[in-house]
Amino acid sequence: MQFPEQSCFLIGPRGTGKSTWLRDRLPDSLYLDLLDSGFSRFLESVSFSHGAQINVAAVARECEVERKVVAGYVGILEDLLLAFRLPVFRRRAKRATVVHDRRPR
Repeated sequence: MQFPEQSCFLIGPRGTGKSTWLRDRLPDSLYLDLLDSGFSRFLESVSFSHGAQINVAAVARECEVERKVVAGYVGILEDLLLAFRLPVFRRRAKRATVVHDRRPR
């Protein structure tokens, strides 16, 4: 396996030896297991909000972490393309006025 020259994620099924392999091959590398922190509680909690508006403060209370941490976790999901934000719905769209130059013909 060729090691990348930049940061990367090692993704795969649980219990297949990814963490053991990483620690053996790259002992000095930065290693973050997102399931060891409050992230696993966040994933469970936010999964109940699928397709609904997310109340970040309520999710933070349920996960027992700070609101800013939950906002960061949402950013991680967006960066991994697992979540995206929808713009707020407006009943009446505001249209910008277009100004044309009146040139003599």
